[in-house]
Amino acid sequence: MNISIQDLYSSSFISYQSQLESPKWQEKRNEILRRDNNRCVMCGREKSKSMKFNDQFYNFGIDHSYPDITPEDIISSKLSIAELKSLIHTKEIGFRTINHELSVIAGTSTNGVLGVMNSNAISVSKTENASEKVEVNLVRHKSGMLFFLVNLKGADLTTIKAPIVYLTETPLFLNVHHKHYIIQHKAWEYDDEDLVTLCNECHAKVHKAIGAPVYSDENGFVKEIPLTPCLRCGGTGYFPEYKHVEHGICFRCKGARFENLIQYKDNTPKEDLPF
Repeated sequence: MNISIQDLYSSSFISYQSQLESPKWQEKRNEILRRDNNRCVMCGREKSKSMKFNDQFYNFGIDHSYPDITPEDIISSKLSIAELKSLIHTKEIGFRTINHELSVIAGTSTNGVLGVMNSNAISVSKTENASEKVEVNLVRHKSGMLFFLVNLKGADLTTIKAPIVYLTETPLFLNVHHKHYIIQHKAWEYDDEDLVTLCNECHAKVHKAIGAPVYSDENGFVKEIPLTPCLRCGGTGYFPEYKHVEHGICFRCKGARFENLIQYKDNTPKEDLPF
């Protein structure tokens, strides 16, 4: 079976970028994200939300790889916001809603100590003198990390259940990973079991460790093509999170998507292709 250069470039940068921005792919992508509960199936993290705080950007989200905070994790001693700041040696603590559906508000100090706000305190969090209406408990969690939990003063903590949050230096995105590529298929023309939700960090690890095989399917005859996805973009040809910079095109492969095709142009003779 002969594979033409036209077949290989049918999913080149421009067309593949258009595929990933199309309503059909967005619909398919959202279906997979919902199936996987909007979290990376490898590390359990949801996508991060960014907050500018004290002239720095903080990126944090919910980490489902650890169990939620329960009453057994809570240290009984109660602190005021001022006492917490003194204890952890910080001048400020900033808060940000990181999951509107679950009403999860996370907080961080200027020196990176993380915490969450209990749902019972959310109603007063934006009122006047809010810091006087809440109190703080420290949490010794099963992950080994020390968190703080902001509660409404006098709240019953025997039924508390709050998620663990994470903090990263760079934003965490969710990608829908193709376990393999078929040259003739558009991005959304794959079975659900061939697609999986990964964060951008785990996505990069998967492509580096095992890659994604590439196939050609002509008249029901499937043959693997010896192509290696770009080592930088993993075979997507561009980075959607950086589409404000030259439309997000991968600077390594320039949209060719595969290492083998980086040096080849549209008019490359078939006999000069590396397969």
